[in-house]
Amino acid sequence: MSDNGDVWRYSNGKTERIFTNRTTEFPTQMGILSTTDYSPVLFFGVGSRVYALLADGTLLDGFPYQTNSLSYQPERHVFAIKLGDEYLMQLPLPGRGYAAVSISPSHKPALSMSLPYAAVNDQTHYDATNDLFYWYFIDSGGDLCYQWLSTTTNPIIWAGARNGADGQFIGVIRLPASGQNGLVAYVYPNPVLTSPLRLRAENLSPNPIQINVFDASGALVLRSFFDNNGISTRDFQLDHKLASGVYFLTLSNGTQHKRVKFAVIN
Repeated sequence: MSDNGDVWRYSNGKTERIFTNRTTEFPTQMGILSTTDYSPVLFFGVGSRVYALLADGTLLDGFPYQTNSLSYQPERHVFAIKLGDEYLMQLPLPGRGYAAVSISPSHKPALSMSLPYAAVNDQTHYDATNDLFYWYFIDSGGDLCYQWLSTTTNPIIWAGARNGADGQFIGVIRLPASGQNGLVAYVYPNPVLTSPLRLRAENLSPNPIQINVFDASGALVLRSFFDNNGISTRDFQLDHKLASGVYFLTLSNGTQHKRVKFAVIN
């Protein structure tokens, strides 16, 4: 991730930008987590929004997640933990601790690593002997403090600054299906000149379909749901009043996801 919030991927000798921060706000540090469905998942906060995306730039369902009453502190590191079946991203708050946002997504105040003041040099640790998860930090008076939680499994997925070590994240790669039998989606014509917006999808699975459209700042501007009709190739028409500009469409179909960039010219 660059200082201004753009995210780049390096693969097979090529560098590709997979996310562009089109706001004037700066991001938190980026963290990485792994779920039973997807790995890796890249996450960070920008302003009052939380982003969670796959390695190809596809946003997970429900993201960017807007938390209107919260704004995340730029440049500070993030944490990720798993408690039971809940994957939690801990995003830094100015002058306080962290706000927990689940991968669902939803805000989880009761599971937040929260404080009434800013934590300094904070770290996490799991004591496997005593089944305790610790969060260590320096308080505003310079004293070493900690909070703890009893858990029988190590909950730490991303351990803060540089993942608590050298910044590496090691895990199994789990991505949506791709290739010959993978989900295909495209907007036509592109650029879009009139309403409705037309989208073709191929290799659909027998699951409901959700279509989200985001503007260049990441704000959700259009959402539609469709039931499965047993047909693997479908054309969708979405009535819209979109202004001229660049947009990103995400199509979700069971465990399959597709991200499409398109333009509107009025």
